[in-house]
Amino acid sequence: MDFSDDEADDMAQFVDNFHFVDDRNEPITFCDLPICWTGEANPESLEKQIFLQGTADGGLQPIYKPVISWKFELLDKEPRILVFSKEKSWIKLLKPRKSYEPTIRTVLITLSALHYLKRNPDTLVEPFWDRLRKLFSLYEVKPSVNDLIDHIALINDAVKHDETLSESKFLQAFLQNPSMAEASNEDVYTALIAKKSKFVVDDDDEELDGAFGDEGEDGDEQETDLFDSVCSICDNGGEILCCEGRCLRSFHATVHDGVESDCRSLGFSKDQVQAIQNFLCENCKHKQHQCYVCGILGSSDKENQPEVLTCVSALCGYFYHPECVSKLLFPENDAEAEEYKQKIFAGESFTCPAHQCSMCKERENKDVHELNFVVCRRCPKAYHRKCLPRRIAYEVSEDAEAVRAWDGLLPNNRILIYCLKHQIESYGTPKRNHIKFPHGEQSKIFERQDLLSDKGKTLLKKRSAPSGHFISETTFSKKPKLAEKVCLPIKNSTTVLKRKMGKPYVADERKDIHGHKTEKLRSAASLVLDSETKDRILTLRKSISETITLKDVIRSHTIPSTYPNFLKNVDKSISQGKVDRFVEACRTAIHMLEKNGRVEEARAVCQPNVLTTISKWRNKLKVYLAPSLHGLRYTSFGRHFTKLDKLQEIVDKLHPYVQNGDMIVDFCCGANDFSCLMKKKLEETGKMCNFKNFDLLSPKNDFNFERRDWMTVRRDELPAGSKLIMGLNPPFGCKAYLANKFIDKALEFKPKLIILIVPPETERLDKKREAYDLIWEDDQKLSGRAFYLPGSLDVDENQIEQWNNRTPLLYLWSHPEWTRKHKNIAYEEHIYPQKCHISCRVADRGRTT
Repeated sequence: MDFSDDEADDMAQFVDNFHFVDDRNEPITFCDLPICWTGEANPESLEKQIFLQGTADGGLQPIYKPVISWKFELLDKEPRILVFSKEKSWIKLLKPRKSYEPTIRTVLITLSALHYLKRNPDTLVEPFWDRLRKLFSLYEVKPSVNDLIDHIALINDAVKHDETLSESKFLQAFLQNPSMAEASNEDVYTALIAKKSKFVVDDDDEELDGAFGDEGEDGDEQETDLFDSVCSICDNGGEILCCEGRCLRSFHATVHDGVESDCRSLGFSKDQVQAIQNFLCENCKHKQHQCYVCGILGSSDKENQPEVLTCVSALCGYFYHPECVSKLLFPENDAEAEEYKQKIFAGESFTCPAHQCSMCKERENKDVHELNFVVCRRCPKAYHRKCLPRRIAYEVSEDAEAVRAWDGLLPNNRILIYCLKHQIESYGTPKRNHIKFPHGEQSKIFERQDLLSDKGKTLLKKRSAPSGHFISETTFSKKPKLAEKVCLPIKNSTTVLKRKMGKPYVADERKDIHGHKTEKLRSAASLVLDSETKDRILTLRKSISETITLKDVIRSHTIPSTYPNFLKNVDKSISQGKVDRFVEACRTAIHMLEKNGRVEEARAVCQPNVLTTISKWRNKLKVYLAPSLHGLRYTSFGRHFTKLDKLQEIVDKLHPYVQNGDMIVDFCCGANDFSCLMKKKLEETGKMCNFKNFDLLSPKNDFNFERRDWMTVRRDELPAGSKLIMGLNPPFGCKAYLANKFIDKALEFKPKLIILIVPPETERLDKKREAYDLIWEDDQKLSGRAFYLPGSLDVDENQIEQWNNRTPLLYLWSHPEWTRKHKNIAYEEHIYPQKCHISCRVADRGRTT
């Protein structure tokens, strides 16, 4: 039987800069269209005609089409909205027209809420609203329960059609009592959720992360919320480029990115931004940072007598001269300030004044809303929300001559302010000459910031996003696409995370480039180190650095073609600067507690969300570095082998579908047991078949084995699809990434049968572009200790078994042209209650099984 190579050519069209109008050319929301919940996209009737307008092909082709229904999908990283045209094709909507955003604001909020709740069905009220308001922080009106109530019918229908949403505790309580869903009603609403939960079986404690390194996506979202989400030049959001150094700052990279706030930006072109792999600002690149008090540049090189030191708090990127920060911490006691300065010189860490309230001198308490911090963007001054002076206000009033506060722009639920020390200019911020880069070149960018003309773009409480932004995670969390390029820089040093615990420092007075006296920190060890020893150490260091290069390491660690792409999906949020800051903060907090320090002081250094994030980073780095640290072994790639007794059960279930002359291909054979067991079973039943087994490492049993990367196998190297049966156990990877890659490669050969052991989040084959039909599915056979770690023994030299926290699925999928036959075999094997007749209704039903 021949298999067609033709592919469906009716791809969904993409429309950008869209809006909808009625037959009178009045703006209208797409929600007025009937929604499509099933495969039927044609409504019975339309009250009015609705037209989609926008552009396609990168803005080159104008679009004006009548549409008749719409639908949404929640499977991607952001909600996907599609409309169905009268021409019988689905059209995917990208970014709305800027002026059209207010028209569809409430439905965008509702869809984002459903998207978040599908990923986090157990979330409570306050985290839910915090996340939603961060996503839409650039809108003038914050999301509220009224936005959800406006679309309560849509939410109700979505719950009926989506099993995950139906289990959401938030939605269960919301539909029961919508008016209580505000964050201000947290206590009452939590009680409602708790009451509802008594009738719901909650087995989340049992279904922890799978044994194969699956990582929840909500963790990535929480990590991005920890860091600076506005430009350090103009203090506005939008498309920002994040520095990967110790300053933890972000910038508008191009003039276009900062046009909304008249930001001069870093002055890069788009091509320059695209070429950046790992961005370090000029200060971090040259290890020259400004003191956040006096503004003078100083060396921040820890290994070479630093002049400015950084605050030890994990999320603080400010640097200080020891004398400057000591005077701020002890403004009324010169003796204490001098003593504290000497402690800093001696290597003791410090937390800067930005971590205590300027009014009441207490620390921040994240658990109490009124005790969250309000932080100035020009100096190390902070207040509790309840302590904020009246003159620092969100609106102009009798007490406040200018707008000085904006809520929702900074991470961690903080308010951005300019304290009364700074004069507000006509463009809505203090003068923008506060940043100095070394060597003067890029400093020129900021020389004329104070000369900006008043173009009527004052920064009101609304800080609008750049034109064209839509409901993507990268937009409303103010983390740009550029951040996706971030990858962990690898140094030649033996450790990345080890903090250099400074030796005692002594002061060395000298003058800076401005003629001011500064105190330069000098290691006491250098006073006793003779020049000959120093030269020998430097020579040894240089020779070692020249001997071992990154290119040599890469060449000696050849990894599968799928793995480099996989790495891009696991380390986007991790940078060297962040890791260094977090590890240093954790160590300092532990040291404080060991010396019986106050818990509040330790929390100011290392916040609880920092501990959560660094734990997730550790797991990601284990995946990232495993092939380099442990070599080319199966466990370096998240591989676990299926136990022999389970393989025998699978063979017994599969062999009736195999015909004489078929070829069985194991694309990731591991120990190569499956093919051997299958060969033995087929010989017992009088069938003769061929076998091909691929993997990266050679097994002890080399039966029909070829050491090869599955992704390099060509179609002309295997028989026609009508003779192919493929499987079985691909590497899972983070979020089933590798499993999906292996399956997509197998589908290129159009095999008549595919048998798979995959995690539940793997994309189903009936959802593929060339869909397969499900013959049967077993979610119990591989529960418990069904796998083992290859090459791993316990203390008694027994093979280490692997318990599944989340049971993988065992599937058998059939090419549609063979579905009737395979369904009939399933009937004969007592899997189906009735035989598949000529009408092939069972086969059709298999597409939606």
